[in-house]
Amino acid sequence: MNPRTLPLVGLVALGLIASACSSSSTPTHAQAVKVLTASEKAVEKQTSLRFVDVTRIKKQSETVNGQFGASSAEEVISTSNHNQLDIRLVNATIYLKTNSTNFLMSSFSMTAAKAAAAKDQWIMISSSDPSFSSIAQSLTISQVVGVYYPTKAKATLGNQVTINGVPASPISGITHPAKKATQTTTVNIAVSTSLPLTAKLVAQEPGKPSETKNATFSKWGGPVSVAVPSSSTPLSTFTS
Repeated sequence: MNPRTLPLVGLVALGLIASACSSSSTPTHAQAVKVLTASEKAVEKQTSLRFVDVTRIKKQSETVNGQFGASSAEEVISTSNHNQLDIRLVNATIYLKTNSTNFLMSSFSMTAAKAAAAKDQWIMISSSDPSFSSIAQSLTISQVVGVYYPTKAKATLGNQVTINGVPASPISGITHPAKKATQTTTVNIAVSTSLPLTAKLVAQEPGKPSETKNATFSKWGGPVSVAVPSSSTPLSTFTS
């Protein structure tokens, strides 16, 4: 499961697990930790961003286009299997529309008949619904960025690069979130703002296809506009 979003097509990301081991404080490592810490603090101060996040496993892919603000957010998710999911958070209410009945059945325990009725309909999820909290927590800046940060114990600093004309410091790390599994992350952090510009994650496990994630972050602090659907149906209509 993607740590940020609900599973739309079953793409499974290896979870980040904080390492308990220590690391010698070499100059490169110490500098990497300094850059990474500054980036975390800079992200905490931000109230908005836009991003594109693409996950690939063999021939399958999932693309997320998102915009997150202080009181509103939206993720539009599309897959190579032609599944679509639009999630909007506006004024403490979530609106969701998808063409995937499997997603509706697995995520909300709908019957096949209820899922067929809910397919391609805007579903309203209020703050009192049990599923509200987990969805809302995934629509946050820290979630979308945090998956790409390496653990500080494993962080290394690469040579400065330039991304779209902006000097950036690459911070990388390799962890082992499960037995024989390897996860490599690299996040390119703007030198001037300490904010992430791009990032990449590769997860590998023997006997399983590798997973690759690439993200681009932009419009930090920019305007966010998320529209409330003209009509919607309460989630309870399809689950009761």
